Amino acid sequence: YKSTDITVQNFIKVLTGLYPGVGTNRTLQSTSNDRVFLYFADHGTCGGLYFPDKSYIAYNELQKTLTTMYDLKMYGKLVFLVEACSAGSMFFFWELPPNMYVQTASPVFAVSFAWNYDASLGVYLSNVFTQTIWNLTESAGPKGLVFQDTYEFLLTHNDNGSQICQYGDLNIAHELNLNDFFGTKQQRSASSSEKSSLNHVGDRKQVQSVGANEARYEMAKLRVQHDPTASNIAALKYEERVRQRVDNALHNILHSAGLNNG
Repeated sequence: YKSTDITVQNFIKVLTGLYPGVGTNRTLQSTSNDRVFLYFADHGTCGGLYFPDKSYIAYNELQKTLTTMYDLKMYGKLVFLVEACSAGSMFFFWELPPNMYVQTASPVFAVSFAWNYDASLGVYLSNVFTQTIWNLTESAGPKGLVFQDTYEFLLTHNDNGSQICQYGDLNIAHELNLNDFFGTKQQRSASSSEKSSLNHVGDRKQVQSVGANEARYEMAKLRVQHDPTASNIAALKYEERVRQRVDNALHNILHSAGLNNG
């Protein structure tokens, strides 16, 4: 699925075994004998995950969808990784169905962090949460890693900002190996002759991680550094004005609440 086919309703249909009637029309046909892996990466807000068309799935809609998967016996064990700001808010307020384990890049009220800026495209291609998990997977030995390993590493090495959280059946984190879903490093290498790490693709420069709420401003700055055209400079000035308006609004809110002495 791509472009306008990536919607909340099609997402829900695919996860619950219904046919969207667009794109490839593929849907999940798993059973209680299967291990299911889900991965979501996009913008988020408290209680919602955004899709490319700017619609969002609310936490109660996601709750209903995952509960339906359990009721329909569509998994034996399920792992769900979510990379978005405030991703923890999608799971914090309710009890997940049995045999389901979730890792999120952020807690209820926090941003996630962008990573790997590509100067030729002018965008960040990855994020701290995903990139760290992938790098750990690539560097692991033949036995691989269980999800608890990636959780503990991100929990104790969060200098780049990603505040990992976990929810649901925590036993799964100790039982299931990332190789169960991604294959061993040897299997991954055999399936592709190209380097899979994002660090080796294109005109890319590793930069300090950036909070998703600052990504537009930071990308505008980096575009000017890379290509100081009139349009890029104008775009940076626009982002600076937006940033100033947001800062002023926050200052006024804090001042009204008596929380700002400045």
